[in-house]
Amino acid sequence: MNLTKVITVCFAVAGGVAGIIAAHYWQESSKISIIPAWGNSEPLETQDQGMGWIVGTLDAFTKSATLNKRAARWTAASVLLSAVSGVLGNVL
Repeated sequence: MNLTKVITVCFAVAGGVAGIIAAHYWQESSKISIIPAWGNSEPLETQDQGMGWIVGTLDAFTKSATLNKRAARWTAASVLLSAVSGVLGNVL
């Protein structure tokens, strides 16, 4: 196997690995649960209960958005590496 093919395969494998990492982050982002922010005991006041759910929801959204951002970046890397592999395979 010549050097060009080795490099092409390396880019293809790197693209596949990046895609798997992206899939992992998206899977993790789908598992985020909303946990109310009132700690061990639920408050008696309805307004406090609502606020606990709001804070918990915002926290869950933030965690999910962070994981989605990482997944999107890994997906971009996967596409770029796979495209480079394809171009090298056809050009060289």
